[in-house]
Amino acid sequence: MRLNGRTLGMGRLLALTAVVLGLSVLVASPAQAQKSSKSTIVVEPEMLDMGNVEAGTTVTAEVKLRNKGRSPITFTRVNTSCSCITGAVDGKEVRRGDSATVVVTLEVPEVNGPSVKTLYAFYEQGKPPVNIPVKFDVIGAEPLPDGNAPGDQPRVPNQPRALDVTMEIDGNADPSAEVAFGYLLPDSTTERRVLLRNNGDEPVEFTRVSTGCSCATGEVEKRPIEPGDAAELIVTFKANANPGVQNRNISVWAKGVPRPFDVKVTAEVTHQLRADPFFINMLKDQKGKVLIESVDERPFKVLSVDGKKPVFEKGHGKSSATSHIIIWNMENVKEDDVPPFLIIETDHPEVPILDLRVIHMGIIKNAQGEETPSWILGTDRVLLGAMSPGDAVTRTFKLVKLSNIDDVKVESPDDAFEVKIVEVKPVARALEATVEFRPKTKANGTWRSGVVMSEIVFHARGEEQSCLVFAKALD
Repeated sequence: MRLNGRTLGMGRLLALTAVVLGLSVLVASPAQAQKSSKSTIVVEPEMLDMGNVEAGTTVTAEVKLRNKGRSPITFTRVNTSCSCITGAVDGKEVRRGDSATVVVTLEVPEVNGPSVKTLYAFYEQGKPPVNIPVKFDVIGAEPLPDGNAPGDQPRVPNQPRALDVTMEIDGNADPSAEVAFGYLLPDSTTERRVLLRNNGDEPVEFTRVSTGCSCATGEVEKRPIEPGDAAELIVTFKANANPGVQNRNISVWAKGVPRPFDVKVTAEVTHQLRADPFFINMLKDQKGKVLIESVDERPFKVLSVDGKKPVFEKGHGKSSATSHIIIWNMENVKEDDVPPFLIIETDHPEVPILDLRVIHMGIIKNAQGEETPSWILGTDRVLLGAMSPGDAVTRTFKLVKLSNIDDVKVESPDDAFEVKIVEVKPVARALEATVEFRPKTKANGTWRSGVVMSEIVFHARGEEQSCLVFAKALD
């Protein structure tokens, strides 16, 4: 998506659009992916053979992806078929004849025998990924039951042992094995402690916790758990920066047990005011309703919607209440004039403005037409809340696939804010830049009034990406 000729940070937009379209996981079948990419991208070696690997250890290897096509390509990410194996690829442009390196990391399972996993390297939106098959043979695992020693246990047991474990939350057994965090504020981090009770007839020793996302992690007691006893599992959850539902899974592994105990982790990221739905879906209809409710049960009023007087459903909006239903209508709005967000102004002290993303075919077309940048701005908008002249507010942005701290610059192209970078630090395969915002006052010391809609532009590697900025101006 472009804003005033600049690329708007697309990471969050594409993810949400995929969910709306029911395409949150888009992985082609191995045969289909290989067929479409075989002539232009070659995997070297064709099958990564990691050989014999010791159970419970971590091993790494490298694979080359050689570009045999005419045009340069840039690999954007690597997905996997199993949480035990991950792949990392740099975001550099790969010209014809050159290759990109994928670093493969394997957390070796606790069960002996051969195994084949698959990595999926994505390089261009809309095209199927390149398949990277990986095989290995686990040795040295603890013997499985039925008296099999490590040397003579079957390579693939007919009836693998499963964990007989129940998760307990606040003293109550939870057969669904779900840790529900409920409502979480954006960018907040919280943890919950649960128990994993051993219902089996023999001791269980947990060894590690694996996860497919760094936002949900776990630590488990690593000691023998006698039958009837329980181990403590600490689940830590990092909420996204923007509202929405987060569902994740973590797997708890035990020594000598080939299958983990899976725990579901759920949360809804929201401000103190919650919108349901949390986006405007114009792919479904050109008009609709949105419920705005107070999570902290504090009464509030809706003052404006997109700078105009709000339209309420009958029985709502006349006075302060803990919830309101507003009506939106885009039937007479041209595609090019549809706003990327619907901004709701309120008198709630914690949430003076609330943003609802607008999903419509226009932004999807624009997103599909964009060239893949060499780095990605992790968000496309930021809320600063209520600000007065002289105030300073900081926000942190993730710039994915950047590593050179001195390469990052930021500017405000209009007269709304003075911006400067106060800190840049490296994180996993990215940089985090903390930006300070100050209202850009006029000569008489005044600023603006009402809802402020602006943007900032990040510059790096000769490319630029912008982020929308929303605030509420106070006297």
